[in-house]
Parts: sequence; C-alpha cells; structure tokens
Amino acid sequence: MPGRISSTGEIIRPFDETLLRARLSKLRSIPNLKPEAITISLINSFTNPIHEHQTASVVRSEFPDLPVSLSSDVLPEIMEYERTVTAVANSYVKPVIGKYLVSLEERLKDVDIKVLRSDGGLSTASVAKENCASLLYSVSGVAFCKYMYRVL
Repeated sequence: MPGRISSTGEIIRPFDETLLRARLSKLRSIPNLKPEAITISLINSFTNPIHEHQTASVVRSEFPDLPVSLSSDVLPEIMEYERTVTAVANSYVKPVIGKYLVSLEERLKDVDIKVLRSDGGLSTASVAKENCASLLYSVSGVAFCKYMYRVL
C-alpha cells in the first residue's frame, strides 16, 4: 500500500498518491472487471484514518460512480479481520440499501425517516446509506422493509 501507519497512529511511510493511481489504473485495465463498490481497509487505520481518507479521495476521483466504504468509518476498532469483514459487508449491501433508502425518501418526502440499527438504536436515512453494516442482522429492520415493500 502506498503509505504506512504505526499501531500508535504515527505515519511511518507517507501516503503516495502516484503509486495508488498507478495501481488503480492497472485495476481498471482488467478486462470485464466492473466493480459495484470498493472497500478500503488499511492496517492501523483505527488509530489514524488519514491514509484511508486519502485513499478514498483518490478512489472516488478514479471511480466516481462507485460507493466506497472505509473500515475506519464503518467499524473503527483494533481487530483488523473484524473491521475488514464488516467494511466489506457494508460495501456489498451499500448499493442496494442506498437505492432503497433514496427511493423511500423520495416517496415519503415529508417524513423524517429513521432506520433501526442492529444494536437497537435508530439512524437517519443519510447515515444508514453510508453505514449499511450497522443495519445488518436487524430482524425488525428486515420485517419492516418487507412490510414497507408490500405497502409501497
């Protein structure tokens, strides 16, 4: 990766935008590759997410139509595996849930939409569109979506 953060959040190797753009160019040149979303999960980003944010900025400029999930935003915890898996799950469901929530907002313009998170709390639709992983495993959320699908 073009940069390195220590476990204490110190920048060991500065972010290299040129190297990242070169790697993204190689990714774009793979025939028949059409990603639907991109996940960014860098080691130690829970202590200092600057490189994830810089990477996201470059990725969004290279792939402006794709949703991007950052592990430091989705689950800013020390465990790399858990943080990465959760961010990947977020990327996987983000296009579908995002479209659904936009459609719901358009249909219910005068309603302040709140979405039930898997921890039992509520989230605004705009936050839920970005952090979809927080909605996963919410049985009541699934039941509500099924109900709303039938109603709408």
